[in-house]
Amino acid sequence: MRKPGLPLQNPAAIQKIIAYYFHTTYRCPTCQRIEAYSREAIESGFAAEMKAGRLELCIVNYEFPENQHFAQDYKLFTKSLVLVRMKDTKQVEWTNLSRVWELTGKHDAFLRYVQGEVRGYLEKN
Repeated sequence: MRKPGLPLQNPAAIQKIIAYYFHTTYRCPTCQRIEAYSREAIESGFAAEMKAGRLELCIVNYEFPENQHFAQDYKLFTKSLVLVRMKDTKQVEWTNLSRVWELTGKHDAFLRYVQGEVRGYLEKN
């Protein structure tokens, strides 16, 4: 029996996608563009999902001591945009969107690529 005032546990509702943009302390113009385009793609394409808490964008310097585990967790060797599916506070899937580097000079293609990947993650409920 549930105690009064406590929310019902619904595992399907406790699921979200985190889009991490990982960078280092040194920020070249291309890396800054990848971050800006990633932010634009996610914020302009998924405002409702972000507001509802289904999608979160996190910008992380993985050179900081408290963040260095991300390099191993996601096999990072350079700046990267990584999608992570969380369920019940546990990571169940992740993908490094490696094409962001080849699309940095193609704004519209970059946005379509990132939005398509994020949409695919959101639809896998």
